[in-house]
Amino acid sequence: MKTVPGLLALLALLSPAPAQSAVVTFQQGADNEWVSDYTGTSDTQLATNSKNATAGDLDFFLVGRNQTRYSIIRFDLSSLQGAPLSVSSATITLTRTGNATAADFDIEVHSVAATNGGWDEMTASWAHLNATAETPWKNAAGDDQVAFSGAVGALHQSVAYSTTSDSFTFEVPLAVLQQWIDAPSSSGGLALVPVGSNGDNANAAYFGSSEHATMAYRPLLTIHYAAIPEPSVAVIGLGGLGLVWVFSRKRR
Repeated sequence: MKTVPGLLALLALLSPAPAQSAVVTFQQGADNEWVSDYTGTSDTQLATNSKNATAGDLDFFLVGRNQTRYSIIRFDLSSLQGAPLSVSSATITLTRTGNATAADFDIEVHSVAATNGGWDEMTASWAHLNATAETPWKNAAGDDQVAFSGAVGALHQSVAYSTTSDSFTFEVPLAVLQQWIDAPSSSGGLALVPVGSNGDNANAAYFGSSEHATMAYRPLLTIHYAAIPEPSVAVIGLGGLGLVWVFSRKRR
């Protein structure tokens, strides 16, 4: 095939500029470039010693207390479906609203098995993903579990929590983030599991929930990404005829 003179140089000249890095945040009640008044955060605490108690309407969730309080969290990112993005990292930042602890401790971040995608923050309890319907938690294979601990999946990281810090930040695995984009209603989300104990109220932290009256105290998801630019100019080379067609395409 005959090469059109200068075609490669022309293609290089007309190629889109390199993608620029950017940041977008999701927080209950806040706006960003994809959604106004975001309402997609689900979070609640689960109590091992109060198996049917629900806490989705509280303005906080608790992690710790003699390893009896777990918390779960999930973000609906369906507004990003189809967006030309290349995500490099994501974090969740929780704001401390109180302590019931005398020492620092570790908090493990786990996946919740995707078989529990239907959990509802207002009706989830230690024994049921929906206490109203008495729907039990399930393990990764879909088997019913008598407690939430059976639904806790892979450990992603263990993060040190300091009682002197105003916030607690941990990474969101990109595979989990992709679930929140592709099918948020079928994602199990993430579980925060306390490590260690020292008495009834030791190793415990309160964090503002998505129901907190002050927006700044609500969980904050921060996504670092690069926009994938769409070419504004397309080039078609017909080598056999020695022709090059150039036409513009409007950006949407």
